[in-house]
Formats: sequence, structure tokens, C-alpha cells
Amino acid sequence: MKKNIKNKPLLLLLISLVFISSCSTKKKAFTNRKYHNITAKYNGYFNGKESLKYGIKKLEKVHTEDYSLILPTYKTKHLKTYKSHHAYMDKSIKKGSIVIQKHSIKIKGKEYCKWIDDSYFLVAKAYFYKGEFDEARKTFEYIRTNYKKSFKAYESTLWIARCLIEKGDLNSAESELEEVESNRKFPEKLEKEYHTILSSLYLKQKNYTLATDELKTLCNSIKRKSKKVRYFYILAQIYQDAGDSRRAKKYYELVIRTNPEYDMVFNAKMNLARSLRGEKDLQLMRQKLYKMTKDEKNKEYLDQIYYTLAEMDMLLPDTLAAIDNYLLSTKMSIENDPQKSVSFLSLGKISYNKSNYVLSKEYYDSAYVFMPEDHLEYREVKEKQSILEQLVFHLNTIKHEDSLQTLAIMDPFVRKSIIQSVISELIRKEQEEMMEKQNRGGRGGYNSSNGREENFGNTVSGGKWYFYNPATLSFGMSEFKKKWGKRKLEDDWRRSNKKSINENLSDSSAFIDKKEEGFSDKKSEKYYLDQLPTTKEQLEKSDNKIINAYYQASVIYNEDLDEKIKSDDMLTQLIGRFPFNNEFTPLAYYSLYLTKIESKKEEEAEQIKNLLIKYFPKSNYAKMLLDSNFIKNIQNIKREKEQQYNTIFQLYADENFKESYNQSEEKLKEENKYESKYFLINILSEFKLTKDTVLFREKIEKGISIYANTDESKRCQEILILLNNPELINKKNLQAVTNTPYILKENTNHYNLIITQKEGTDINYIKTLLSDYHSDRYSIEILDINAMLLGMEKHLLIVRIFPTKNSAMKYFYNFKEAKKVTKELNKYDYKHFVISEENFKEFYKHKDIKGYIKYFEKNYLQTD
Repeated sequence: MKKNIKNKPLLLLLISLVFISSCSTKKKAFTNRKYHNITAKYNGYFNGKESLKYGIKKLEKVHTEDYSLILPTYKTKHLKTYKSHHAYMDKSIKKGSIVIQKHSIKIKGKEYCKWIDDSYFLVAKAYFYKGEFDEARKTFEYIRTNYKKSFKAYESTLWIARCLIEKGDLNSAESELEEVESNRKFPEKLEKEYHTILSSLYLKQKNYTLATDELKTLCNSIKRKSKKVRYFYILAQIYQDAGDSRRAKKYYELVIRTNPEYDMVFNAKMNLARSLRGEKDLQLMRQKLYKMTKDEKNKEYLDQIYYTLAEMDMLLPDTLAAIDNYLLSTKMSIENDPQKSVSFLSLGKISYNKSNYVLSKEYYDSAYVFMPEDHLEYREVKEKQSILEQLVFHLNTIKHEDSLQTLAIMDPFVRKSIIQSVISELIRKEQEEMMEKQNRGGRGGYNSSNGREENFGNTVSGGKWYFYNPATLSFGMSEFKKKWGKRKLEDDWRRSNKKSINENLSDSSAFIDKKEEGFSDKKSEKYYLDQLPTTKEQLEKSDNKIINAYYQASVIYNEDLDEKIKSDDMLTQLIGRFPFNNEFTPLAYYSLYLTKIESKKEEEAEQIKNLLIKYFPKSNYAKMLLDSNFIKNIQNIKREKEQQYNTIFQLYADENFKESYNQSEEKLKEENKYESKYFLINILSEFKLTKDTVLFREKIEKGISIYANTDESKRCQEILILLNNPELINKKNLQAVTNTPYILKENTNHYNLIITQKEGTDINYIKTLLSDYHSDRYSIEILDINAMLLGMEKHLLIVRIFPTKNSAMKYFYNFKEAKKVTKELNKYDYKHFVISEENFKEFYKHKDIKGYIKYFEKNYLQTD
């Protein structure tokens, strides 16, 4: 026993030596491999994998489904937008990297630690879930290249395809998956994952036939129903979109029977109701839905229930009942913007199809405000909302100006009475609103012509406070979004870019617009009287607004809405009200003539043609109808004038200033669209001949005034700036002589610039190496290191400030001593050169790398 005790220190020493020798990654002995496999698996890899799991759970927890669209296969919608899970992914990357650094036993190209490929895979997946798809793909590529025969190599190929799908490179993703399909050695264990990714690809491609096949294969291969409920739902959506109500019903019923989260069950029930076609089935489902509206747990789903009821009404069809239910859907929707937008869109489509464009515009406004930008119908809604907005603007302009003109010619006592009644009504409404706010906590109304204002804001949730009332809260959100767009709750939220309607068009639907910015008291009689067209000039201006509105409305009806009759009606009204307007009336006649010809109404077309020729014989439109070569002749004259200008300009360019002056002087006596151009050639030619700076300055100032808002006026302003600043003239002259935008000034501040590619470059690491180099070599000097992007593909490192060209060049030549920095930079295609502070502004503005390097080699390297 004593002998054993005496030998114990020796035994411990031997164990310690074995342990220490096992830590080495330079040997592949059994103890080394065992030690590193155990520590790699149960320390870094295990912890990293657990962190990845928690991160994915957190991501899926915040994931929100948009059931109005076909669901994606994976819940990876918010990889880039949500950051709450990034800390877990960073931890996984760190743990995986430590395993690779400390436990890799790579001897003669062979890896003896079996957890290294798993650790690389862990790192790659973490990058993927952070939304850094390029980094993830590079790591997966590394695994596939360096661990060709491993299970992870095959799995990496699938994840490379996932990265490509997320990036939108669907063709490359398809190529990767085709290689997998043709590989006979592909592990059977990965078949489910392969079909899942393939179905995701086909859904992105909108190839629903192939997606259906893959989803069915998945459903057949998965035993637990809870694992395949999402695929049931997607299949049901695809069949419903394709109009196959029988199969859609089958899969929605499978979803409901599987009993997933309530959100999916509820939406399955709604879609099931919409897929029904039999009158008996519809009636039974309607009763169930009305019963659901009384269930407290469906409170937040009322908007979808009423939308579903409206959709069922449209199948009957019962449009009036559908409108009521769509309206209820919009009122009950509080935070579900996609649903609210779809309900408003449905209302807009109903009014649109009935050619009630004024009401349709209101609904499309709301649909556009609430619709997410990634919604399938967003572009179409935005385009149609813009068309309707312009149409209603012009229609309201006509009504608005007519109202003003009618008021203007009224008896002063009658007019005063009307204005007083408007003011009284305004005061009454304000008082009512104040009372409502006091009684209901801020109830509001949605002012439109469909009567919603009367019954809007009724208490539906049992609470009287504003924020307990979903209807009034919904209205408030709508009004806020119309004015400010979608804003996050943050400091200075007003400064964000806003998505709002009526950005470019003023609202003409109001009774009277305010005319003077300084006086806007709507309770004052003066506010209204000041805006009436009482003088001849004001009346003419008002008439012109009406005329333009008639014509623009006719164009929109004809070209955008395909409403030929309404378009012709606008033109006919224009002609009837303003028969002698020289600008628009002949155009209206001509437009009417074309529509009659297009609809093969030759007799009516001939009558309109005769009226046009009779009342406007000198108009271009009459000439076009009388002379088939009229347009051709106009084009020839236009080409001839353009050629004349080019000839005179060439005389100036050839420095034949006397001839360019004489010919431009003659042309200025004529009326033509090149007048401002001839003026500039004329004064420049004269200055070249006379060198009279005083006269030249006078004519430059004259040109700025006479030809305002032309390119020539801007050129005159530039010349005037040069005349007032001789240094700028010298600079321009020097640049012209040297044929380069750069100017060499040796005794000014200079920078050393290093440009490298963005992809793959660890710019922060290079900055650290540079900082270490400066500490060793330039400890006395103060040198700043700044990094910025040069375009989208390059990094720019700036080392500054050097007081002269020579000091900057000294650093440039000594840079080869920075071995650690140059070693890192040599991995990439990098450029290093010196530039003055002044030239840097020009260089950075144009990103002219090749041009400046050529200048640098000529003016810096060759002179040293």
C-alpha cells in the first residue's frame, strides 16, 4: 500500500504527460484523435449547435405568415430584417471557429478530427440564418471541396441551393439540384431535405405543377401529421388558386383535422369557405361563420371572417351584401394591414367595374396605403391608384372651378348668405367632433360617399376609450398612414421617407382651396371671397384649368380606362363650353375624329372633320386632315433647322469666329427654337473677336435673364461665376491644356490610398495591421486611417494627412516594409497610390481609378 502511495506522484506525472502530448494537433495517434474528438464534440460544437437551435426557434417565433399569399416552404422570410436571433448565430460561428482552430488535425491533406466538417457546417448554417448568404455559400463550397466523400459534403450541396434560392438566383439553384438528382451516391437520409428544397425552388419559380409533385412526395415520406401540416396547407392553396375546389377542400380539411396552431386552422376554415360552390354548403358555412363572430377568441380575426362572408356573397352574386361585409372587414381590421388592404381592394374593384371611378379611387387609396410592398398585387394597385387619382383630380377641378365661377357671378347678398352657411356648417361639425371626442374618446369618421361616416366608430369591443375601439383605432391609423405613410415608432419619425397618396396632386375635392399662405382662417368670409375669380384675368385662368381638366380626363378615360364613350363625352363638353379656344378645341375635334374613325363611324367622323376645318382652318390639326404630307413637311423643316444650327456650331468649334458670329446674328432675327443656342454662340464668338470683357459680362447677364430655365442660361451662369473668380478660370485653362481634371500641387495636403475588392476582404483586419505598422514605424507622426466604400464592389483605405507630395511619396516607397499588411493585401488585386486632397474630391466623385493611376504614374512616379 505504501509502495502504491509512493508511486502516485509518478503516476500523476505520467498521466499529465499523456494529456499534454494528446493536446497536440501535429500528431494523429489514437490518444490525440480521441482527445480532440471528445473535446471538439462536447465543448465547442455542442454549445454552438445548441445556440443555433435557440436562434432558429427565436426566428420562427417572430415569423409571421401572410395567409393571403401561397406560403413558402421554409419560415425564413425575415432572415435579414430581424436581428434578434443574430447573437445566437454569432455565438455558433464563434464556437465552430474555435473548434476548427484548436482541434483540427490535418496531416498531409487528411483531416483526423471527425468534428471539423461538422463545425464548418455549423458556421455555414449560422451565416445562412443571419442572412449572409455569400459567406454561407463560400463555407458550404469549402466543405464540398475539401470533404468530398463525407455526408456533410452532400448536405452542403443542398444548402448551397438554399443560399441561391434566398438570393433569387433560381437558375443556379436548379443546376445544383439537378446535379444532386443525377448523383447515384446521394445519401437516402437527405431525400426529404432534397424534396423540401426542390419544392421551395418551384414555389419561387411559380411552377406550381412541379411544386405540387414535390410536396406530395414529402407528405408521403413523412409519418407524423404535425410535421406535414404546412405542406397540406400549401397544396390546398395551390389547388384553390388553380380553381380545383374539390382538391383544395380535401387538403384544407386535412389541415383542420391535424389541429395545428389556431392561426393556420382559422385561415384554413376561411379558405375552405371560399372554395365551396354548392348553395347548400355555402349556407351551412355562412351560419358557422356568423357563429364564429360571436366567439371571443375570434375577436382579432373578425376582419377575415367578414372578408370571407363577402367573398361568399360575391359567388351568389349578391354585390350589396358583399360591400357591407367588405366594409365591416375594413372596420374590424386593426393590425392586419394585408387583410385591410385586400378588403379595400375588393371594394375598389367593385366600384371600378361599375365605372364609379370617384368612389373606386377612395378605396384604391386605402388599399395602396395598407398594402405591403412585397404583395403580389402591389404594383397593379399602385398603378391603378395613380390613374384614378389623376382622373379624380381633373374631375374635381372642373367641379371646383365651376363652383367658384358660379359664386363669383351671384348677387352679393345671396353669395354672402351661402358663405355664411358654409362657415356655420364648419363650426357645427367642429362642435360635433369635440362632443364625440369627449363622449367616445376620440371617435372619427371615414369621409366618403358610401355612408360610412354615419355608422363608423360604434363601440364594437365593449370599451369606450379610443384605443379599445378597433373601428376608431383603424380609422386613426388609416388617416395617419395617408398623411405620413408607414412609420416606425422612433425619434424624428417625421423625417423618414413617407409612402403617401396625393404627393404630386393637390386636393381639388375641397370646396375651396386656400389661395394665400398667410391667410387661412376658414371661419372668415374674406378667406372665401379672396379666391373667387372676379376679374377678367382670374376668370380666364379658371377657364383654362377647366379646359385642361376636360382634355386630360378624356385622355385618361380613353388610354388608361378604355372608356371611349366617357372620353368622347369629355371632349364634347369641352367643345360645347369653349368653342373658340385655339389651343384645346381643335385638338378635341381632332381626337374625336380619330375615335370615330377607329370605331368605324365614318359619317360622324366626316362631320367632325368639316367642323374642325370650318372653325379652325389654320390649325395644324386641320392641315393634317387636308394634307397627308403635312407631318412629313413639318419634319423636313425641323431637320433643316437642326442642320443649320449644327453648321453654325461647327463654325464656332473650328474657331471660325467671324463667320459663326455673322450667321448666328442673322438667325437671332428669326423666331426659332434654337434662339437661346444661337445667342450663346453669338456672344462667345463676339468675345473671341473683341476681347471686350465688359460687353461680354453685360450680354452674359442678359442671357441669364432672357433665356431663364434653359441649358444656355445655366451655361451663362457658369461663365459669370468664372468671370468673377479668376482662379477658377486658371484652373479650367490648366485642365484644358493638360487634358485632365487633376491639377498637380506639390506643397498641399496629400493622401495615400489603398483600393481592394470588397468581396472576401476583411477591411477591419487590414486597418488593424496598418495601425500596428504605424505604431512601429511612424510613432511620432499622427496618421489617420479611414475606410469607405468606392462604389458597390471596392473598399477604399485612406491614410492621411501628409503635408506635401514628397512626404506622401516617402510613405509610399517605405510601404514595402509593412510586410504583414502587404502579405494580407497580396491575397487580393489591390492598388496603392498617392493623391492630393484637392484631386481626391474629383477622383471620388467620378470613381476614376484607371484614369487617375495613369495620371499618378506620369506625374508622381516618373518625376521621382
